[in-house]
Amino acid sequence: MMDWDDWVESTYGKNQWKSSKRSSPLIWRELMERGGRGTLVGDLDDFQEYAQCYYGTILDHFMTNSSALFRLIAEENIQQYTQDIALKKQFIEQTLNPYHVCIVGAHHPCAYELFPELLSSKLFPNRDIFLRLTTNDPSKLSSLEAMAMEIEDLACKQFHSVETLLQNNDITFENTDLIIVIDDYFFEEKQKYFDSLVAEKTRLNKTYDEANLFEDERPPFEPERMKYDMKSAYQYYKTLASQVQSNIKSTCHILIACSNSTMIATQAFIKTMNSIPTNNIIGLARTVENQAKARIGKKLNVDIR
Repeated sequence: MMDWDDWVESTYGKNQWKSSKRSSPLIWRELMERGGRGTLVGDLDDFQEYAQCYYGTILDHFMTNSSALFRLIAEENIQQYTQDIALKKQFIEQTLNPYHVCIVGAHHPCAYELFPELLSSKLFPNRDIFLRLTTNDPSKLSSLEAMAMEIEDLACKQFHSVETLLQNNDITFENTDLIIVIDDYFFEEKQKYFDSLVAEKTRLNKTYDEANLFEDERPPFEPERMKYDMKSAYQYYKTLASQVQSNIKSTCHILIACSNSTMIATQAFIKTMNSIPTNNIIGLARTVENQAKARIGKKLNVDIR
């Protein structure tokens, strides 16, 4: 506002204008930059009167019919816009080659590692990927929505759309071509178990420090091993398999990678599902293989770092 006031004062002084009308910034340019006389026209009302005298009946006709004219232009614009959108949508539908991928348990931290590879052209060439991120915990939906925004920001060539759903939704697994199950039943339990180990180890170290014990004088830390409730896990995956089976395509493939519960989840899916061939259900045993290698290496005193 101060810039405007200063500019008005300097313009008035330069052109020796005496009028007190300074309300409108629209009227100060009567061809001043093209060598005009710099005549002060006035505010907006004065300008309209000036234009009326200059343009005469042409301006009268325009001002009288402007509302109807603008409405007509707006109606034509919205009709054309709607038509363009419909044609664009029709073209996209005709050229799409959709591939629907559903990630069960997408709230798991490892889900972030999937997307760059999953959306690359190497894995599903010439396909338009429709992603569904699901969870069984309503409180995790907000984190899935944030994840969906990050996926959109990747701007991958083959990526088409992403949506977030709860696993008990009727349309969660509808028309899916690939289901990736990373919903680890024991994930929360393992987190609590490891947190308790860290707290216990910290407490013991503090006690040993207060007792001024050296490292070789401290007893070895031997925590109680975590116990897995396999029956509850089997029932959980059996229920999940029943939900998947309710509206799945016969050509759908299921990839199971649930860390500690991969084998029991695979068994539950194979035993429960009869709407797709068992060959379409694959359990990724890499985690179990790595655990076996680690145990063998420990027995043989091999440095596996």
